[in-house]
Amino acid sequence: MSELIKRLWSKDSSLWSRDKATQASIANRLGWLDAAHFLKRRLEELNDFARDVRRQGFSQVLLLGMGGSSLCPHLFSAIFGSAPRFPHLLVLDSTDPDTIRQLQSCTNIAQTLFIMASKSGTTIEPNCLFKYFYSLLCKVKDNPGENFVAITDPHS
Repeated sequence: MSELIKRLWSKDSSLWSRDKATQASIANRLGWLDAAHFLKRRLEELNDFARDVRRQGFSQVLLLGMGGSSLCPHLFSAIFGSAPRFPHLLVLDSTDPDTIRQLQSCTNIAQTLFIMASKSGTTIEPNCLFKYFYSLLCKVKDNPGENFVAITDPHS
């Protein structure tokens, strides 16, 4: 078992496949193993961002993602909730019109920070959700782009 764990922590993608193309794809998805170290180095930047979001008066954060891009935020939101005086996190991982309408009905979009979450930056579902909410914000704000940030891989 310890050999398996060592191979996992060394990001040995051959644990899952012998195919080189599949291994390359898997290797690209093992960044979560270093997430704690990566985020610790950027803690001050992240805290500044959180304070800025609060200072701008956002009452909610709505993450737009599908699958892997939204699973962890959804889990953390359910487990940890929101810190006092910070925006409430909502996660939209659906293109179902009823689900979108329901979420929209309990959201003040002018006071919502939208986070686009897509590893590739090309996932069609979050991109469509972005276009939808951006078009709604255009009706109530002069600069709707102030309500959007993106989480994606570099160069995507």
